[in-house]
Amino acid sequence: MPEPKVPVPSADETAFLLTWDGAIWRDVVRLRHGQVTTIGRSATNRIVLQDDACSRNHCEIFHSGGEWRVRDLGSRNGTNINEHRVSGDKSIESGDVIGIGDCRLAFTTSLESARFSPPDVTTPGDRVTSATATAVGTVQEPSILHRTAMPEFLTTGNGQRPDANYASELAKLYRLGLEMGTARTHQHLTEVVLANLARETVASISAILLAGPDASPQPSPADLQVVAWESRKDLPYRRVSDNLSRIVLSKREAILARDVGDHSQLSFFDSLGEMKALSVICAPIITPDRVLGLIHLYSTNPDNPLDKHDLEFTLAVSNQLAVSLTQLQERNSLQTGLAQARNENRTLRAQLTEEQALIGETASVVDLRERVALIAETDASVLIRGESGCGKELIARSIHQQSPRCNGPFVCVNCAALNESLLESELFGHEKGAFTGAIDRKIGRFEQADGGTLFLDEVGEMSPSVQAKFLRVLEGSAFERIGGRKPIQVNVRIVAATNRDLEEAVEDGDFRKDLYFRLQVAEITASPLRERRDDIELLANAFLQKFVRKTGRLIKGFTEDAMELLKDYNWPGNVRELQNTIERTVILCRNELVRAADIQLSSLGSRVSAPAADRSEMGEYRELSMADVEQEHILATLEHTGWNKSKASQILGIERSTLDRKLKRYHVPKPLTD
Repeated sequence: MPEPKVPVPSADETAFLLTWDGAIWRDVVRLRHGQVTTIGRSATNRIVLQDDACSRNHCEIFHSGGEWRVRDLGSRNGTNINEHRVSGDKSIESGDVIGIGDCRLAFTTSLESARFSPPDVTTPGDRVTSATATAVGTVQEPSILHRTAMPEFLTTGNGQRPDANYASELAKLYRLGLEMGTARTHQHLTEVVLANLARETVASISAILLAGPDASPQPSPADLQVVAWESRKDLPYRRVSDNLSRIVLSKREAILARDVGDHSQLSFFDSLGEMKALSVICAPIITPDRVLGLIHLYSTNPDNPLDKHDLEFTLAVSNQLAVSLTQLQERNSLQTGLAQARNENRTLRAQLTEEQALIGETASVVDLRERVALIAETDASVLIRGESGCGKELIARSIHQQSPRCNGPFVCVNCAALNESLLESELFGHEKGAFTGAIDRKIGRFEQADGGTLFLDEVGEMSPSVQAKFLRVLEGSAFERIGGRKPIQVNVRIVAATNRDLEEAVEDGDFRKDLYFRLQVAEITASPLRERRDDIELLANAFLQKFVRKTGRLIKGFTEDAMELLKDYNWPGNVRELQNTIERTVILCRNELVRAADIQLSSLGSRVSAPAADRSEMGEYRELSMADVEQEHILATLEHTGWNKSKASQILGIERSTLDRKLKRYHVPKPLTD
């Protein structure tokens, strides 16, 4: 029967000392709160060092006042910490190295994170090895009794009758797998494995050694670090011999070895008494492409040594541990990548918010920002009106960024850029084979925007059939993808924008009245740039800085005549035209200051903003609404093109379907030709 298990102390109750053997940090001694660990040449000390420079009672290590301390006991040659001589009490931290003569003891509070460089010892290596080896005992190679690469109870087949312990062993491994699956850290995982090995084997001491993150796929014994160990009698841990480790690492086989002769092998001598390792198991922790480490077991009970059953069970545990370590590493890597992605996302959102701020100090912009802030707090549908290029999408993004949905998606759809069938597919998605060309399932914009905001630009250009389906979704009904039968429910806030007179479209029957009222819960009007000329300088400077950063140009600002030119221009394309003009100017400008000659403006704005004296030469002033001006211009363009609607649509910058709807509203038939 296994010996009673000694509870493993929690991480905050212990610290560790690692001893240097001239080649690697090999042995580990556990330090405890409330226990003074004495070091010296006398056999009464807990750690005995046979070094001529070490006094009989040299120093002691203890925990006091929330920190670990070293106290020199009036030694003849003194005690060093990190090669600096200390006297009296001295606090130590994880990573410090205690020097006593030629011996080195590394202090750490966590074996998992402990990574020490070789100590700086100027004396020959054989002297260090001799001094340290005397402290921890003489090491000889044990004889190998059994070796295996796969447990027999897992390879039963070819008509062979399962072993009597087959079901029991599988049940133990199944329970262990469940326990290991709950581990979220390396420390928790190793604790689960060591506790299981202590329960199911006769080992007196069990340990897990892992290769460092930078180790090669085929590590050497020096690459392995003791990350956890457990002892039934609180004995120090002695690393397995390098020769045995090399065999296990290279052959990828688990090995059971037994003592021979006088039992002096692998022994510790200290104040706790003599520990004799009578049998040892060393099992590799491997994946198909690399060696992760070793599981190491000692037995000190001559009446109950480790046997072949313990060997096979330990190997099965090491195989499960390899899978769990790989999964844990992948999960940690994904979590790290996810955290980095979230940080980058937050940074990009902050940059986007800064770049797309509603810039301006005029009364209309100040009022606009206040209305946006009030509307953003709610979940109401929003209708944004304004001319093309005046920043309707920017307003929609600002509403989204200030709303409780800010962490959700912001999805845009331009309703004027797609015909009826494509717009329906774009909004609601389609199933594979729903129509010719539907080679795969497509997720619609409504589903993409679930939990966020859907921005519909030029919503007035939506066809009547799409309007009907769109209205049902706005009223909370589920929808189906084109060609699908499964109802889909989404939680989306709608922000729509238009430069069209929706009231007139409702009267003409081009836009559903119920949809109009459903969209017009909250309404915002974006002022054209010509009505807030005082903001032109702020906007121009903001765009200049943006494109200077983007292109790397060395441009500091505008000359006075250049800024006056920008302010006098009428900006028929509004803020979008101003932004494009500044970008073009930055690309072409070769001076530190932008001059008037560097700015290229469209002739459209010059015509609209011509002085009254010049306008009088074009004809008498007539009182016309914008709708009348639009109608006259459209008809004049059609006359100019000989009623070629495709060419007229291209000149007017609108879709052919939009031109047809406008002509229908004007009740103007195509004139008969001779």
